[in-house]
Amino acid sequence: MTDRIISCAQWLPDRDSFMQEQHLRPADRPMVDRLFLEAEQCAGPVGGYLETVPDACKPDSVQLNGTRVRGRLLAGHLSRQALVFPFVATCGHDLSAWVDSKTDLMENYLAFALAEHAANVVVEAVRGDIEAVFGLDSLSRMQPGSLPDWPIDQQKPLFEILGPIPEKIQVRLTSSCLMLPTNSLSGIYFRDPEGFISCRLCSRKCPRRKAPFDPEQLARLENEYSSPSNES
Repeated sequence: MTDRIISCAQWLPDRDSFMQEQHLRPADRPMVDRLFLEAEQCAGPVGGYLETVPDACKPDSVQLNGTRVRGRLLAGHLSRQALVFPFVATCGHDLSAWVDSKTDLMENYLAFALAEHAANVVVEAVRGDIEAVFGLDSLSRMQPGSLPDWPIDQQKPLFEILGPIPEKIQVRLTSSCLMLPTNSLSGIYFRDPEGFISCRLCSRKCPRRKAPFDPEQLARLENEYSSPSNES
C-alpha cells in the first residue's frame, strides 16, 4: 500500500465564467484580473490518497488500514468493495494565507471563492488519478460530516488511516475536527455504479448542493443497512 500525492499547477477557472458565477459587473474586471494574477503566484492545490482493503466489516463499522471507522451507511458501501481510497485535499497554505491577507470585504470574498475552487479542482484530480491508476470508473465519495450517519468527529480515525499524507500536504485537524487550511476536503472514494451522492440523503439547505434531497432513497438505504440480515 503506497500513498500518492497529486498537485495541480493549472487550476484557475475561466475568468469570464468566474465573473458570471459571482454576478460581477464589467467594471469589476480589473479587480478580478489583479486577483487572478496574485493567485497565480501562489503554490497550487494539492491532495493525497492511498488504497486500502476494507477489513473486519461489521454492520455499523469497517476497518481500514488498521483503524476502524463507524457508520452504517459507510460500512454498507465499503464492505462491498475490493479496494477503497481514503483521501485529503487542500487549496494549500499559500492560497489560504493569501485569502486571509485580503482586508477588503469584496476581495476577501472573491479570493475565498478562488481557494474553494482550487480545493474542488484537486479533489477531482485525485478522483481522476484513482481511475487512471486502478482502471476504475463510477467512483463516488463520502465525507465526514456530510451526513449524520458519518459525523464530523470521524475525521480523527480518517486522518489515522491516511497516515503521513495530511502532514505531507500540510493539513491538520483542530480540536473540533475542522481542517486547516479551511478550504480542505477529506473522505473516502469507492466504486458505486449507482452513483452515490450524499446530497440526496441530506435535507439541509446548501448553495453547493449537487443533487436534490431524496427522502425515498434515504428511507430505502436506512432500511437496507438496519435490517436484521445485515447484523452478521
